[in-house]
Amino acid sequence: MPSAWRADILGKARAAVPVEAEARSWWRELLWPCPQAWAALGGLCVISLIINLATADSAGPKTMMAEQGPSASKQTVTALKKEYGLSIRLTEALAKADADRPPTLAPRPHSERARVTVIL
Repeated sequence: MPSAWRADILGKARAAVPVEAEARSWWRELLWPCPQAWAALGGLCVISLIINLATADSAGPKTMMAEQGPSASKQTVTALKKEYGLSIRLTEALAKADADRPPTLAPRPHSERARVTVIL
């Protein structure tokens, strides 16, 4: 091998080393404060993923939602509609009662304690 080629190859190899060192130092800077904590966090994520996949139903979440229970009966729907109507009427009656009451202009005291003024 000619010596000129050898010098050229070794020069290029030496020039490539700082790029790799920079890449490693970037990761070290990111993980430097506590690499054990980052490793533990990564391990917990992997364990959580494994548990999630192991306990997941093969049918999927949409099927599970459909299988949770029977649909509401007609009597239940009727009772809920009646209750909703009653709550609307009660809300309207309360709003009407508030509208009929005259507004208070002066602020009232916030406590029931009597105020005593002493003049010396």
